[in-house]
Amino acid sequence: MNESLASQPPQPKAEGYNLAFEKKQHKENVVLYIFDHVAVAIDTSGKNYKELPEILFGTFEKEYITGSMSQPKEKMEGVDMNYITACIGEVARDSGISKFWLYPFGDDNPENKKRRENARAKLFSRYANLTPEPSGFGYILEI
Repeated sequence: MNESLASQPPQPKAEGYNLAFEKKQHKENVVLYIFDHVAVAIDTSGKNYKELPEILFGTFEKEYITGSMSQPKEKMEGVDMNYITACIGEVARDSGISKFWLYPFGDDNPENKKRRENARAKLFSRYANLTPEPSGFGYILEI
């Protein structure tokens, strides 16, 4: 990651997107926001990072079912990373939380780790501050 990610980027663009969501208490310390084809979760349990809430997100093709989030087999109309960042921006506004911990790797195999990290860095650098966590474990996302 380069230091330019720490500059002040524009806010996620919400125009043109339906950002209506269903909000659920998924489990203790995890609030789930379900948008059209995108789910965003805020985990305040501290199990991965004690200092900040963790933000997680993913896509789903039809109905959200726990464990169903994954990269779709085919591109879904209107579901791109700009839409996903708009959803995350809406979650930040609704929750009142603007600073999260993010682990961009998921369960990908080792060859995909760097590709995923670079894709997330490119995405979030357009809409938020993304800085490496001081110990090197994940990133701090500030919207």
